[in-house]
Amino acid sequence: MKLANNNFQGTLPSSLGNMKEISYMDVSRNNFTGTLPRSFVMGCYSMQVLTLSHNKLSGEVFPESANFTKIRELSMDNNLFSGKIGQGLRSLSSLSLLDISNNNLTGVIPSWIGELPFLYALLLSNNSLEGEIPISLFNMSNLRLLDLSENTLSGDIPPHLSSSWPVVLLLQDNNLSGVIPDTLLTSVSILDLRNNRLSGNIPTFTNIHDTHSLLLRGNNLTGNIPRQLCGLRNIQLLDLASNRLNGSIPPCFSNTSFVLGKSLY
Repeated sequence: MKLANNNFQGTLPSSLGNMKEISYMDVSRNNFTGTLPRSFVMGCYSMQVLTLSHNKLSGEVFPESANFTKIRELSMDNNLFSGKIGQGLRSLSSLSLLDISNNNLTGVIPSWIGELPFLYALLLSNNSLEGEIPISLFNMSNLRLLDLSENTLSGDIPPHLSSSWPVVLLLQDNNLSGVIPDTLLTSVSILDLRNNRLSGNIPTFTNIHDTHSLLLRGNNLTGNIPRQLCGLRNIQLLDLASNRLNGSIPPCFSNTSFVLGKSLY
């Protein structure tokens, strides 16, 4: 069922819970308000893809268990959801994509999210989440996209990504501190750490051929630009502005393939 891009208003009817066999529902870009009916999250047990994006839905995000045991993609972004990330999501063990970005979520990121076995995309950006990044998120073997940007996360960046795939890692606009782990670039295609409180030198990354965007602007990084960055053979965007770097620009940068003024994501 696809009802996206209309002017529907009011709350989602509880009668939706009678649609036992529905597997796909997209009600994005309307003006729906209110909370998700309990009968809906318990009754539609065949749901596999649910898109609620760009409405005015509110309340907590799955504070209780849901019967969406088959759901693979859940998009709740750009609404008015608030409070903590609910324990009810923990039972959605088939999830591969979870997008709750651009809401009013608070509290910490629960570590059990990293235990969802099939999750490859987790988007929690532009909320008011705080605390440290759970190490479990960096241990997800299927991870391809992790967007925690524009929150108030603090503490160190976990040292190692365990994914079998190149990861898009977006951590910009937080309060992260400490040094940049020297193992990160071995696992990422895009690394965005702009506007945090990171310090120390830019690491002498190794095995970094697949990274095409390295964005470190607006931190407290010091020292020289390491020559090892010249090993970024596929680099298209490098942003080191607004730090405390010194020394000279490595001449080997002339062999790279920078693209200026191009947005890569």
